[in-house]
Amino acid sequence: MASETGKERQAIRERKRQALLELRKGIEATERAQDASFSALERLSTQLDRVTELASASNGDPIERATQMQAAITAIGAAVDDVRSQAETLVKVSGTNRQAVAEMLGVKQAALFPRRSASVVRQQRGNRVDGQHNQHETESEA
Repeated sequence: MASETGKERQAIRERKRQALLELRKGIEATERAQDASFSALERLSTQLDRVTELASASNGDPIERATQMQAAITAIGAAVDDVRSQAETLVKVSGTNRQAVAEMLGVKQAALFPRRSASVVRQQRGNRVDGQHNQHETESEA
């Protein structure tokens, strides 16, 4: 009987050890996702500062400045997409909700997690249907 109790205790200790390992893995994954989200937000802030500098500069060729601003604005779009992607990852990894992630990052939830409008969804569905329809028309014409 004593050996059964010892085996049970050993099994309990092993389950506890495994549970702690899983918990640590989850915490580490959440920390990595948080770091990635804040880093993406910092990169966005840097890009915004760059556009501000370019917009306030009064020297140089206006076409060159406009070209630089256009490139910086494109980079801002990519940075916004990165922030949103990292925030979505954080929601999934941490098991928290979007509102909590938005608050943690200090941004509005609606801006961080925009909803696609019904008209956009319908338009995307329509494009797929139109694309398939047009493909069939092309095949039948051949």
